[in-house]
Amino acid sequence: MDVFKQIFSEDNNTEDYYDVLGCNELSNTNQILTEYRIKAKLLHPDKNKGNSNSSLEFAKLQKAKEVLADPTLRKEYDLWRNSGLKIPYERWKSMQGRTRMTMHWVQKVKHDPMLEPAENGSESAGPSNSASSSVSNRPSDDILKQFRAYEI
Repeated sequence: MDVFKQIFSEDNNTEDYYDVLGCNELSNTNQILTEYRIKAKLLHPDKNKGNSNSSLEFAKLQKAKEVLADPTLRKEYDLWRNSGLKIPYERWKSMQGRTRMTMHWVQKVKHDPMLEPAENGSESAGPSNSASSSVSNRPSDDILKQFRAYEI
């Protein structure tokens, strides 16, 4: 039970990468890179030699750009961000292999269809002709409605 408390109630004090870059989740990659370039010029440690925080801020900016500019990492980050978990992103990322199966509600896996689509004029891999002909021999909906209403 302690594990659940830790995951769902631990204080998540990490900064949001979208806020670090000054954009939102609807921003495209070009917008993210533009925001990164603007902030990188302001926060670069070579331009702020007297400020000891500039290297830390620049490292955060760099990490945010790396994650949000890569479509695969961005998708994973958005999954973590919308999951409601209180653990930091880096910790979640390190546990990702172990937690993938327990987070099945977050991501739906798409499967290829098991049957090939039928071509015109060729026999399909679907039901036999006798089963499909029985569908066409069914009584109309009006007759079924009358029967169910005890009118016939």
